[in-house]
Amino acid sequence: MKPKTKTVEIGDAKYQIRKLSPDIGSFILMQSIRAAMKSGNMAGAPSGGTQAVEEVPEAERNPEDIVRAVANAAFLGGFDFETHRFVQTSCLAACSRLEIAGAPGGVEIPMPIVNSFGAWAILEIRDDVALVMRLAV
Repeated sequence: MKPKTKTVEIGDAKYQIRKLSPDIGSFILMQSIRAAMKSGNMAGAPSGGTQAVEEVPEAERNPEDIVRAVANAAFLGGFDFETHRFVQTSCLAACSRLEIAGAPGGVEIPMPIVNSFGAWAILEIRDDVALVMRLAV
């Protein structure tokens, strides 16, 4: 069974990212694929042929990379604003910043980035567009 959380370091902070629920995760994936296909990012070559793509052996394929590529194509291809807001809020709700309790070397405690209503719980993140985008994708 795969772990339900992943810890990533961005800048000088650590973030814990939890898995999305199956209903939200599958909705986001389907919306991403639809937006990417509408934008032409997943279509064939302009001439109607196919583009040459280097085949990656199955053992080396990373499902996270595939999902990340589709999500990037969708964001670049364009979600409507409401879908973008839903995706961003859902992704940020699955993220926490790890804070150290007590003296240096103390226990890491996950602090939610947004609260259950979708409002910012860690205000300084709200104004960091690059960080928000990295956490949302």
